Amino acid sequence: MGADLIRYHAFVPLKAADKLLEAHLTKLDKALALIGGPDKIADGGLDPKVAALAIKALETAGARGQDFDDLATAEALQSFVADIELVRNFDPAQFNYRDSASATVKINGVDMAMLFAGELSWGDEPQGAGYTALRALYRTGLMDVLYDAVPWDARRAKR
Repeated sequence: MGADLIRYHAFVPLKAADKLLEAHLTKLDKALALIGGPDKIADGGLDPKVAALAIKALETAGARGQDFDDLATAEALQSFVADIELVRNFDPAQFNYRDSASATVKINGVDMAMLFAGELSWGDEPQGAGYTALRALYRTGLMDVLYDAVPWDARRAKR
């Protein structure tokens, strides 16, 4: 057995990123408000049935539910709230971490940030800041929203 490269990569439309981020975070905040917000989760006093409902609400808001499967619901929600805070502060133009690389590219005339983060791993999940930031984008569902905004072909770029 050897080490594996565990990585995330992303293409982020620079002009649209802020608006897309804000709209997606609003949906996630509304889902969290159903159970009393992040503070209710942080203190750990959440009934397991309520936590399960909260996870369903977050999945409906676009969060990637498969990432909750391996965790107890209260722990999953606490981890997810931490990811939301990372996403709140995400700036693709400032993506400069030890474990990452970025470049600005044009795809069909649209300026995109191309982001990559990863590390060698012997089975554990990488802890680097770039990897953690991109993982948060995927877990919260924002990467799906950003991916849909990429003008992969010229027809989409004209919309």
